[in-house]
Amino acid sequence: MDRSLFTKGILIVSFLVGISPTFVYAQDETSFDNIVREMKATLAEPLPRPKTIDSDSTRVIAGAALVGNYVNANAGSAMLSGFDLHLGVELFSPQWVAEMNLRSFNNGRVNSATSVSLEDYDLQLVHQNDLQKTVSLRVGGGLSAQYLKTSVNGNSTTDTTPCFVALIGVDKAFSPKFSIGPDVSYRLPLESDSGEKSSLDASLRVNFYF
Repeated sequence: MDRSLFTKGILIVSFLVGISPTFVYAQDETSFDNIVREMKATLAEPLPRPKTIDSDSTRVIAGAALVGNYVNANAGSAMLSGFDLHLGVELFSPQWVAEMNLRSFNNGRVNSATSVSLEDYDLQLVHQNDLQKTVSLRVGGGLSAQYLKTSVNGNSTTDTTPCFVALIGVDKAFSPKFSIGPDVSYRLPLESDSGEKSSLDASLRVNFYF
């Protein structure tokens, strides 16, 4: 074998062995620097903000209703007719609605000498559960302040009574801005000495969504 060729081979192998650790070290150093830079970038990123309620999903509901009321008062029972004005707002989701109602009923005859009229101011919480895509079941309850006016031979007295309210109804949506449906509600006085014993009514509501 040519001695000079053998010597050149030994020198080449020695050179490669000598630079290999340096090359590996340079790769490791580059990888380590990349990791450090990525960690710094991650720590520098701002923390995600907590989720907030989307105001676009919170709607205001306003509407009116025709109401028929059967009132059982101490002076006697009577059928009353009237109207309802209501205002509500969705609480965090369309399934929960806080409502405020103003209801007024005309005079109803108990007998030839006695008539009664009624006003209600309601605060109630309603849960709406979808039965179909555009039909929902309304179930709720709350409190009512009732003003029962009793007139006997021209002499009138007014009783103010706090009442518990329970309601059930159905709501049919014809568009995202409009719905209609019936409600049935029952009111029970929270005071035993009130001028009213109970009342039961049915209404047909028209609702507009904003």
